[in-house]
Amino acid sequence: MNNLKKCLLVAIIACILVGCNNETNTTPSIENPQPSIEPQVQTHIFEAPDFNTIELTGQEILDGEEANMNVMLSDEIEAEFYIARDNPNGTKLYAIINSEGINFANNLDSSVFDDYGFAKPSYTYQIACYDFNNDGIEEVVIACGDKKKTLSIFVFSFDADQDIAFNMENYITGYSSAYVNNNEEICVASPSGDIFYNYSFKPEDAGFKQQIFIDYVTKEQLEQYNAIKYVISEGGNDILILPINPLENVTISAKPIGLAEENSEAIELYTIPTITPEKPLVLTLILPDLPSYSISYTDQTGTRHQYMIAEDPEDGALMLIEQ
Repeated sequence: MNNLKKCLLVAIIACILVGCNNETNTTPSIENPQPSIEPQVQTHIFEAPDFNTIELTGQEILDGEEANMNVMLSDEIEAEFYIARDNPNGTKLYAIINSEGINFANNLDSSVFDDYGFAKPSYTYQIACYDFNNDGIEEVVIACGDKKKTLSIFVFSFDADQDIAFNMENYITGYSSAYVNNNEEICVASPSGDIFYNYSFKPEDAGFKQQIFIDYVTKEQLEQYNAIKYVISEGGNDILILPINPLENVTISAKPIGLAEENSEAIELYTIPTITPEKPLVLTLILPDLPSYSISYTDQTGTRHQYMIAEDPEDGALMLIEQ
């Protein structure tokens, strides 16, 4: 991409993100967390600076192994955390404070366990404590995933003065791993692991989950998916569009390229009734210098979303820009 095209693309994306007028938009949409390239070598599926953590694989839990730790949640309150198999069935992701206990497993999405509440053998289950906002009180993070293509992050705040001491602040889903960056954001890996999406631990809308991820993938990485495939450009790159939950009426559209077609309507290329985490969408295409391809879908609440597919001119990472 030559310098003129790069500058033009930056200007176009800037206009889309903040609007080509004098109004100021200071609140980025949590539906489109901005990707960053920050490769990490991680020991755990969730990591943070100077944090306390324990973890076990699902198979270790099923085999009867246990893990525990004691953490000062504040200057005055100590909690004991442990991971173990529950009896007669289920899983314990437990905290005990002043002889009172809470099983975080009862508050997690059921997808992280099997149909009977048991740990999944291929998963890792982690409890971590970290002070995100530097207020002297630790937050609790429960991380569950298979270290490959499934990750769930649950963040709980702690308030000893409340009847329910632990309150879920956020539920973030992603792939393989996550870590906390220098801005105290939770960075979740994309499907390829080459880029990360950044989230606040306590967003304004804690009920929202990222609906789709988009990333370049190799032929080898695609082997683990039973994907719906469309070839738009022969010899192009494979782009994986991977949803967190089933999405309906997924439409891929394209606008003609060129100044003469600036105000032209987009042409619908493909409409897919449903894509799922197990059956995602793969597009083989060559992205033009100017953004022209878009994806739209209906989520589980019946809300319609539309995004432009663009490539960051600085690092080449794929982006979804809400329209």
